[in-house]
Amino acid sequence: MRAARMIEQWSEQPISEGAIQDAYEAAYSGVDQGLEYKAAHILVETEAAALELIEKVNAGEEFAALARDFSTGPSGPGGGDLGWFGKGMMVPPFEQAVIELEVGEVSKPVKTDFGWHVILLNETRAVESPALEDVREMLVEDLRRAAVEAEMAILRSQADIKLIEDPQIDPGAVKNFELLSQ
Repeated sequence: MRAARMIEQWSEQPISEGAIQDAYEAAYSGVDQGLEYKAAHILVETEAAALELIEKVNAGEEFAALARDFSTGPSGPGGGDLGWFGKGMMVPPFEQAVIELEVGEVSKPVKTDFGWHVILLNETRAVESPALEDVREMLVEDLRRAAVEAEMAILRSQADIKLIEDPQIDPGAVKNFELLSQ
């Protein structure tokens, strides 16, 4: 109980605005947050259908019109538009194909559990860092955790800790709370 109270005291110490600002800058200033992608796709059931659609796009047919006419996915009626998305938001084969495309380029057929995709990368943009207020709570929690860890490190460095390795001691005994009452 005493240890829990000490940890609670350490974690309740006020965190200064300067410390929060420093943590924000360390986490987000000048850090490449990666890219977001704006893409469209046409989802079909077979690779052959995907290859036919790629030929039509390469022959000059409009991608959005082909998506409206042939896509079996929910984005088909909207011309296949998927809007903006970042890494981790799409299934891995789809995401990898998008990352490898140049803006304006159409993918080769991409197989996922949903079917076969033909992907058009429309645009990319740098992901912007979140506003300080949007991540304030997370930063404060990180600073509190670091403060507790620092205090624990000080105590460990001042302590004389001896580990006893005795095969006669049952590790399961640690969970036996009845031993505390003896």
